[in-house]
Amino acid sequence: MRWLCGIGACCFWGWFAGVIAAAGNTTLPMVADPDLRLTLIASDPDIVTPIGLAIDASGRLFVLESHTHEAAADYPGPDSDRIKVFADEDGDGDYESVTIFADGLVQGLTIAFSPAGDLYAVCARSVYRLPDRDQDGRCDGLQRIIDVKTKGRYSHNALLGITFDADGNLFLSRGNLGGQAYRVVGSDGTEVRGYGDGGNIMRSDADGGRLIEYATGFWNPFGIKFDSGGRLLCVDNDPDARGPNRLIHVVRGGDYGYRSLHGGSGTHPYQGWDGDPLSDPPGTLPYISGTGEAPCDLLDLSRTNFPTKYRDSLLVSVWTENTIEWHRLRPKGISITADVEPLIQGNADFRPVAFDVGPGGDVFFTDWVQVDYPNHGRGRIWRLSSTRTRTDAMLPGPMFGSRSSDKADDRFRKAAETIAESNQGIIDALSAADPFQNHLGVMQLAAPENSALRQKLAVSSNPKLRLVSLLASRRATLSPDQAMRVADGFLTDTSPIIRRAALIWAGEDRLVDLQDRIEDSIRPANTTPVLLETFLATTEILTSEFSEAFDRRVVKAKQLPRKDVGTLIRRIAWDSSIQPAVRAIAIRRLQPPLTDSTAERLIQTAHSTDHPAAMAAIGVLGKLTDPRSRECLMTIAMNASRSSELRCEALLMLASDPALDPKLLLSLLDDAQPSVAEEAARTLRGFVADPIVRAAAKRRLESTLVSPDAIMRQFAMALGRPAGDRPDDLDGWLQYAALGGDPAAGRRVFLSNHATCAKCHSLSGRDDTLGPDLSRIALSVDRAQLIRSVLDPSADFAPQYQAWTILTADGQVVTGLQIDQKAGGAIEIMSTEGVMRRIEGEDVEDYQASRRSVMPSGLEQNLTAKEFRDLIAFLASRK
Repeated sequence: MRWLCGIGACCFWGWFAGVIAAAGNTTLPMVADPDLRLTLIASDPDIVTPIGLAIDASGRLFVLESHTHEAAADYPGPDSDRIKVFADEDGDGDYESVTIFADGLVQGLTIAFSPAGDLYAVCARSVYRLPDRDQDGRCDGLQRIIDVKTKGRYSHNALLGITFDADGNLFLSRGNLGGQAYRVVGSDGTEVRGYGDGGNIMRSDADGGRLIEYATGFWNPFGIKFDSGGRLLCVDNDPDARGPNRLIHVVRGGDYGYRSLHGGSGTHPYQGWDGDPLSDPPGTLPYISGTGEAPCDLLDLSRTNFPTKYRDSLLVSVWTENTIEWHRLRPKGISITADVEPLIQGNADFRPVAFDVGPGGDVFFTDWVQVDYPNHGRGRIWRLSSTRTRTDAMLPGPMFGSRSSDKADDRFRKAAETIAESNQGIIDALSAADPFQNHLGVMQLAAPENSALRQKLAVSSNPKLRLVSLLASRRATLSPDQAMRVADGFLTDTSPIIRRAALIWAGEDRLVDLQDRIEDSIRPANTTPVLLETFLATTEILTSEFSEAFDRRVVKAKQLPRKDVGTLIRRIAWDSSIQPAVRAIAIRRLQPPLTDSTAERLIQTAHSTDHPAAMAAIGVLGKLTDPRSRECLMTIAMNASRSSELRCEALLMLASDPALDPKLLLSLLDDAQPSVAEEAARTLRGFVADPIVRAAAKRRLESTLVSPDAIMRQFAMALGRPAGDRPDDLDGWLQYAALGGDPAAGRRVFLSNHATCAKCHSLSGRDDTLGPDLSRIALSVDRAQLIRSVLDPSADFAPQYQAWTILTADGQVVTGLQIDQKAGGAIEIMSTEGVMRRIEGEDVEDYQASRRSVMPSGLEQNLTAKEFRDLIAFLASRK
């Protein structure tokens, strides 16, 4: 199942037929399984903004109530977060007793019980143990055991989740901290530190000592739990352009792909997300299954009293999409995968967050209720239980019945034991198709005692074995000189995947002495586009200036100084010894202002028979304003011997040229190539103010000899007339655009002045834009979700794209995306005009979150129905 990331989503399953318990006048979410019942346990004002939940052995509900989560200045609640205890004193199913267990917490995120029975609380920058030794129902005090030292302020990308294994080890998840340097300090002074890496999962003892990094490469892994097989699982929110959100099997030493050093889109060539061996950096592990937008927590259902069909399955709470998903697990190699179905679907005021299971096997979860991130005074707690006693029901399992995290389930444990027995075991694991077996083999191969085997595999005739030798060498304890020599040897490997891994090694480990050697990696004939992008990215950071700034760590990692690679890009663009598809990427990277000689080369390339390079050159020429560029584009557009794709691309570029004489294009309305005629009409639609163009448009519309085709609809739109049959509601659009469409034409619609998509969204994965990058949007959503997102972007949207409005002291109103809140109340906001604004605290008169997305509605009104369908087809192809 694929989900929308960033530009908004609204999921609906018409087949839902829920059996739901009545609870006053509350609109209850729908439950897909009649064997399950949903009951409202508590609601505001008894509980507000409940973000964490843990249940003790006696069945009491401990609920972390947030009051410091971006609270407004006039927020009437307490000045700190607190933990409430809900108790069913008489066993009738009603939780009539509500007491305060702890307060004084700030930016609390979650809570959990340890095997010893102590409650722990995670706040954005600290972990606390909250013992109640005298059993009086009130914690004895906040014992801080782990701290984060960082300049980062945002609460949702620091410390996030907590869980325990059966041995009492504490596992703690951390978000990406926006690229700020950090130190996580344990109670005994042990540290995990980093800068520019991804979020990580750490392990310590129950006192917060012996802190280590367990796995890395996450964005914001909010929820972490163990399943009944002893596997550590987490749900990870996605970068802005790299969906879907992920359910992940976390293994020691695992790398799951994300690096904050390279920005928030997740599409940088050093970043991975899917564990795809062909597209992601080598060594990146895959996820179990995709989830909806903003997953918050997960729960192993083997501890419940649910029917046996729920054995070996999980629940995942999906905050943005008002959903609780059912993930049915099944083996995949020595790990698992999952089939995903919606189990509970609510309306816009259903925001499930945290799960736990009571001693009797019922599931309880918290509900943030409203989409607003700031504290808003709403909240609910729900119970999900079996409707009747069944012979096939599961028996509730113990809270800490799983094995130690390092031993996990039998298949994983046995594989690890076999690998450790012999060199052949290592080689078999490294040769396997299963990435988790590969990972275990790499971990074993990195051990000091296996250095000779690493060297042997480095010269193997099998490229996979050479690759894992490289990956193991990166993990091994090597001196800088040793690391440089080993990496250097792989830069000229015959495999482009291995050369890419060597480039990433050189860049991430800042092997600056290799900067004169890395160009050798793109010389072989099998150079791929992703290898070129990786080479350019390495060139940008493999400098002494970058390395020295990295060591100082005084700015966000993505703000570190990078080398200008413009000269290098121009050299690659005109190097005929490099493959055309690779050269085309370099050509697209050329940006104005350009020298006369570069402009002339672009013109020559546009007229060449090298199709990929010609397409790229046309795109760059469209950004230039000199007459020679316009003349070249016009010549290509009018030349019937050129391909329709090149001619349409030239017309697209001409459409944004204010100096264009549109009358020169009128003859193309009768072109033999239909796509050219349609693109000419779309271009001329922007010039209907010209009397001659307007007259021609009217003649075409009024002619009885011409049927209403795509050209007619273009002119009808321009003249304000009905543009043919158009769907008039959401269902109509869903049916019309569910299939078909021309992705190539849709790309031109996306880039056109009429659609305005490109004003806020990038397709490159490299640009900072108001909205998310859409270069991989089809990995996150299906066509129906795309259609809904364009038609009603505010129906549901990722919280980071919530519009904010600032009223300044001098009466200005600024609307846009909140980027950061600074000391003294200063606010940085990206306005809807695409301008970064900083409003000082003393100049802010009022500041409010909107219930709407920054993406405007009504965009389809500027498009013909065919254009809309083509646009959806294009976005659905972005993988």
